[in-house]
Amino acid sequence: MPILATAGNILGSKHVKNGDTVKFTTAGGWEEEKFKEQEARQVFKIGCLLNGQSDEKVVKLTKASRTQLIEAWGNDTDKWIGQSAQIMLIPTEKGKSILLTPIAWKD
Repeated sequence: MPILATAGNILGSKHVKNGDTVKFTTAGGWEEEKFKEQEARQVFKIGCLLNGQSDEKVVKLTKASRTQLIEAWGNDTDKWIGQSAQIMLIPTEKGKSILLTPIAWKD
């Protein structure tokens, strides 16, 4: 079952450090998001557990993360459930962005 994102369960760059891991718990989905005065845009959000904790979080996947995860596990996100990825923080103009790298690749 997809987990709806709320302000308290979004996993942002302030909540993680390089080397942390997430384990996907849902297949996720696209949501429309609007930031202040900007145009609305589609963002892919997926449920996960951070470092094996029990409280579920939602992480927004960047294009770079999506590309790596699709390469590793395919584009059927139902098959991502139970898979793990490692976090790398990437500097951006607005601060830091989360890049997710698959821990195990499919054979």
